[in-house]
Amino acid sequence: MEVATDGAAAPPSRLPTKIPCRYGLGCTHMADPVHHQRFWHPTLPEQRVSANLEEGFVCNECGLVFSDVHELQLHMRRKTAWSNQSLIGCRVSCLLDNREWQEGCVIQYHKSGKHCVEFKATCQKRWLHMLRTAFYIIERPTGGQETKEADEPGDVSEGLAPIEQWTYAEEVSIDFVVAQSRLHRAFGSKIQETGHKTSGHLCVTEEDRNLARDSKGSLLYGELLPRGVNKALSPKHLRAASAHAVFDLGMGTGKVAMQAFLQFPTLCRAFGVELSLARYKIAEKACFNLMHQHPNLFTLVSHTEGKSLEMRSAQGSGTLQLQWGNMLHITDLHEADIVFLETDVSQDVYHDLCLMLMQMKDGGRILSYLDIRKIWDVGPFPFHQLEVNRSLADRFPTSWSVHRGHHFYIWVKVYNKGETRLNGNGLAENPPPTLAVSRRGPDEGAGLSAMSSAASHESATQSWFGRLHYFKPARWSSAQSGEVESAANLTSKNTGSSPKRTAKCSTIGVEPAGSALSSPRQQQQGQLGGRPRQRPHRQLHPATGAASPTSGDQSRQTCGIM
Repeated sequence: MEVATDGAAAPPSRLPTKIPCRYGLGCTHMADPVHHQRFWHPTLPEQRVSANLEEGFVCNECGLVFSDVHELQLHMRRKTAWSNQSLIGCRVSCLLDNREWQEGCVIQYHKSGKHCVEFKATCQKRWLHMLRTAFYIIERPTGGQETKEADEPGDVSEGLAPIEQWTYAEEVSIDFVVAQSRLHRAFGSKIQETGHKTSGHLCVTEEDRNLARDSKGSLLYGELLPRGVNKALSPKHLRAASAHAVFDLGMGTGKVAMQAFLQFPTLCRAFGVELSLARYKIAEKACFNLMHQHPNLFTLVSHTEGKSLEMRSAQGSGTLQLQWGNMLHITDLHEADIVFLETDVSQDVYHDLCLMLMQMKDGGRILSYLDIRKIWDVGPFPFHQLEVNRSLADRFPTSWSVHRGHHFYIWVKVYNKGETRLNGNGLAENPPPTLAVSRRGPDEGAGLSAMSSAASHESATQSWFGRLHYFKPARWSSAQSGEVESAANLTSKNTGSSPKRTAKCSTIGVEPAGSALSSPRQQQQGQLGGRPRQRPHRQLHPATGAASPTSGDQSRQTCGIM
């Protein structure tokens, strides 16, 4: 205790306010004294620690055990649910303009669907459409929340949304609730690990590092949390309910592959491969734990210790296959409807990765950590990014970003160099609408121009990708056949001066054999693009650009370049 000069005791110094740890309850850095002194961590109530995990359904995020699966489902939905009115008074963290996260307080709601958020750090108020904004609730107001009886220890409703008609509630199905509960027990009855000191980080051996160096692999590690996997497999993203096979390339400890296997009994095959032997052994042990706890539900099909394992579900024909090895050596990727690639791949094997992904079937979907477009070097890019995934607000909870989530890329293997169609399983995207503006192709040097409706009259056997031209801004007009010489050319021919503007007209969907526009001499000889002319050439008026009408002419669409 500090003593003042006059002998009186000095007031105790005020402790600095701790920052809430972003890793939440499962933080693996609590043992670090520096981290523990700087960040605040929520405490686990006694009933969550001493609960009997052998019976009932357990929440993988906090360890609470419920005897009724529907109660657990409600508990998990209330963690993220909100309504327009109940959001008022909540302290939130928002991703503003897809650039930076800022904390604020929701102070008002307007019937237009927007909330007014006051950001004290920047002293500003902004109206945000919360359904289109990436945000999470840091703290809810305590006044209107339900509480348990005073004699009961702990409050399981603390920090949860009040039970009401929510405007938004995360999709939490019974299958997901049961799957994450079994996943919790299979991996040692520990709540989900978060941070950078998880089991997948600490188990890596020197042999794993040598193998990764020799095979030019990467041991960078992180996990999709069960909520993130649930969102990724939803109908809006990977559509696992209609898939037959899910592949996890670089599975780590195997949690994603096992959750897909447990959550979707309709899957015929869930496959995972991992380069690190230590991580594979954790996945192998979890499978045996699962079979030991539920001997009537899961049976072992085959097992080679330290190399491969296959187990089958008694509820359906689905199998879970785990393998130790290099993911680039997989030869049956063409069977996969869904591929998880939440792996940091070394630059040395980008080309090999692209060649492997070319094996995927049309309509197959990929969730990737890397932006595959930037590394693709095998011809035209054959994937299309999902529309719902193009915004940075489409985020998935991970072990390194629990609340904010991480933005992964979701791709669909397309048909015919960019045209996608629906197949029987509904795994392919609808063909995108034809654009009406010029744009440059992502991988080809030549630009791609907009196509008019007249292109639909072309032969279906010809691909429009090879015949597009790159035009200047154009407007469409209806002109008579043969009106191909511009007023500028006429002025140049009569006066001998160079034209200031040149108008070019070209029949839509027809590529001339020579230059883009035939010369006047070729037109006078009756040749236009290598074809005989059907009528004598007529010149446009130098001032108005209009041509005298001729009976029997058939109008067709032309593009007048202004």
